[in-house]
Amino acid sequence: MFTSVDRPPTTPSTARGSSNPSKQHVPGTNRLYAKTAHATGGLYIWEFLSTLDFEWEFAMGRRRYRWSIWVYSVGRLTTLLAIATNFILLDAQSQVNCQFWYTGTLVFMHVSFACASALVLLRVLAVWLWNRPVAVASIVIWMTNVGVLLHGIVTARSSWISGSGCSLHVGSQLAGREVINSVLATDIALLTLKLSGLWYFGRTHPHGVWSLLLRQGLIWLFFATLTEVPAVVRLELYVTL
Repeated sequence: MFTSVDRPPTTPSTARGSSNPSKQHVPGTNRLYAKTAHATGGLYIWEFLSTLDFEWEFAMGRRRYRWSIWVYSVGRLTTLLAIATNFILLDAQSQVNCQFWYTGTLVFMHVSFACASALVLLRVLAVWLWNRPVAVASIVIWMTNVGVLLHGIVTARSSWISGSGCSLHVGSQLAGREVINSVLATDIALLTLKLSGLWYFGRTHPHGVWSLLLRQGLIWLFFATLTEVPAVVRLELYVTL
């Protein structure tokens, strides 16, 4: 959900390269990205509203309370807020405080990333019955990812370019690439730990609940890869070309 916009007109200074790298601007996303962001954002808003009954049942006591519902709900809410602030940046027709809105978008987005990975982490700990080496390894993996997410927020820089809109500085684009790579690596590592635990403990129950959880874990890994790998490839090309 990166919000840089179309490349500003080339000038002699931008052609040679600015003497201050932090003030260089990277090529922005095109109109296709804006349309795609609106379409996918709209789909998420529809999904969010259509599944609110799940949280409502917890609030009304119709479902057994589990504290992990807070991780789940915060992740959903911050994703919604990230989409909303991203829409503001994409649709701005007059000058806005790009730094404020872009930082806000990243805060919401990165919290949602951390919550999503935390849900996988909880599954890993449960499957392995809090096995100490696995628990330490998985928590370290998750905390490392949180550190990368925080770094991406504090290094974010965006400014307004007349005729183009909000544009990211080079360092912010590079940090965004690091964030996506970190999220992908974290999810794959945690899902692999979860699947290995399901396989290890499910060997004696090949047709029971372990088998069902293993199939769910494989599906989860597939969709995590399907959704995150294109973003990684796109950012790699976006920064290097």
